[in-house]
Amino acid sequence: IFTTLNDRGLRLSPPDLLLSYLMETAAETDRKEIRATWTQMIQKMGTHDIHDFLRAMWVSQYGDLKNTDLFTALKGYIEDKHIASLAFAKQCGDECDDYIHLSMADETQLPSGSFPYVRALTRELGFKSALPLLLSSYLVLEPKDFEKVAKYLLVFVTRYSIIGNLDSDGMDDLLFRLAREVRGGGSVSSKKATDAVKLALSTNCPDDTAVKAAAVKETTVLDQADARYLMKRLANFMQDPEKQITIGDTNLEHIYPQNPNEHEWGGKAKQEKLEPLTWHMGNLTIFGRKANKKVENHEYPLKHPKYAASQVVMTNKIASIYKKWDEKTIIDRARDLSDLVVQVWNFSNPSRV
Repeated sequence: IFTTLNDRGLRLSPPDLLLSYLMETAAETDRKEIRATWTQMIQKMGTHDIHDFLRAMWVSQYGDLKNTDLFTALKGYIEDKHIASLAFAKQCGDECDDYIHLSMADETQLPSGSFPYVRALTRELGFKSALPLLLSSYLVLEPKDFEKVAKYLLVFVTRYSIIGNLDSDGMDDLLFRLAREVRGGGSVSSKKATDAVKLALSTNCPDDTAVKAAAVKETTVLDQADARYLMKRLANFMQDPEKQITIGDTNLEHIYPQNPNEHEWGGKAKQEKLEPLTWHMGNLTIFGRKANKKVENHEYPLKHPKYAASQVVMTNKIASIYKKWDEKTIIDRARDLSDLVVQVWNFSNPSRV
């Protein structure tokens, strides 16, 4: 029925088509087990899309899909390799568990040292393009090397995408190729495979000069998830560069607010210049939740003493350096923060990512 409906123009998803194909080509005695395996996968996936899993599984083994849709690629692979339908369904079921551990950042299943970095990639940033390489590394590499790959990915995505705002297609091409190479490495040692990933990511990543230049562009604005990740890591680093500490009960704070009073912050003309910089790195800080609510949309002279009293070094430093807040100030502060960005997101020492 699925195949007929698809042929008649009712486009079905690759997972539906794949299940239909497996059931159609399976021995009658295997169909019940295939159906049960598939049902378990759907239940385990929860709110996660099974299509994303199947694509990540494919990409981690064979690289990106450029001119072929996912179902056609999977079907062709099964037929070319003469894989039994039940065997392929079981393979999907096994890898689904690993994919869920990664996409949900399951602390009970991941190697302990890798958990915060996988969580940052998949939960904080929602960086789906990392999953094929994470999956390959999780299956093939030693736990310590898997942790290193997760760190290198965070350095890369921060420099390349969050700050650099470079071409996402080029990033995907690189990450998917590396996923395939790690998984198909065969006799290559875990260390050599990890070193190769580091070299490829660092070679294709903006250097310190390019990162600093991108950070001060007025067009370099962040989305909410990226902003939270970036500013919290910078704030932690500024709090104590030598130790892995986490600042407590804090929020992301916009110095020039998202919803200013129309008669404040210099009025309409001034606000029109500041508004495009609302989500710029230079206009963001980390502030205590209660203190954040107290200052809300106030103008900078009213925020200034609150910032000066803050225990958060990042926020306290704003008050000690800047007596006013305007477009030039935002860019100047972004320039200062960019020096820290290249220290934190550093391939040679990525422990603070």
